[in-house]
Amino acid sequence: MNQKSDPIGIFDSGVGGLSVLREIYKQLPYENTVYFADHMHFPYSEKPAELIKEYVLDIINFLINNKTKIIIIACNVATSIALKNTRNIYKIPIIGVIEPGAKSAVKVTKNKSIGVLGGKKVEEVYRKVHKSLDSDIKTFGYPCPDFAKFVEQGLSDPKEIQETAYSYLKNIKEKDIDTLIFGCTHYPFLKDFVKEVVGPNIKLVDPSQETVESAREILKKHGLLNEKIQKEAAHIFFISGNKPDFKFVAEKLLNEKVDKVVQNIQL
Repeated sequence: MNQKSDPIGIFDSGVGGLSVLREIYKQLPYENTVYFADHMHFPYSEKPAELIKEYVLDIINFLINNKTKIIIIACNVATSIALKNTRNIYKIPIIGVIEPGAKSAVKVTKNKSIGVLGGKKVEEVYRKVHKSLDSDIKTFGYPCPDFAKFVEQGLSDPKEIQETAYSYLKNIKEKDIDTLIFGCTHYPFLKDFVKEVVGPNIKLVDPSQETVESAREILKKHGLLNEKIQKEAAHIFFISGNKPDFKFVAEKLLNEKVDKVVQNIQL
């Protein structure tokens, strides 16, 4: 039986899911966490759907074995492909990032025109969710394939990021969107670069914020919300394969010290 002190499980194909973890640090500071970065298979966007489903099941089994009380699929591609399947298999609460992000964007938009930074698969799922919430919503996709790479590198070349952001988004105002969703969990770390291109009149939506709010509500409903600090919250990071600079990149993105990192996990 799960306890309040059991950790929240979060996973992504890389460091992008740290945007969700960062939000947990803000909203749920007393919660312990287990983060899994599947670097052996990064990026998921280039993998077949059936293979991604296998990766997800392996990771969820690993997280359950580490006594997690709720699991967040902190990856838009994995959410779009595998969330429904996992909910049919496991009893543990599992949430993704797309539905919370879509709900937030629908609340924010004034002209019902929403952009999604992300690939075709993710764009299609967002469009479907938007239509289910409001049939008048129009959804436009903006693929930004190099953005995740910049985050994985720890934002090491701001000039290149700036130039790439401009090349991807310079024509974004042609569709008259007033709301733009980060359709990849890597992208919130590039918020300042995106904002510089799109300007102040387009509202940027980070799905991690509402995802963590959803996690809070689920934990509260099940009596598993850790609201009192017994000791400092523990955060452990597991990496499939080997990413020698993970600790450095994670500390830069989280602006927090990272102590417990275990590499070369075999699932």
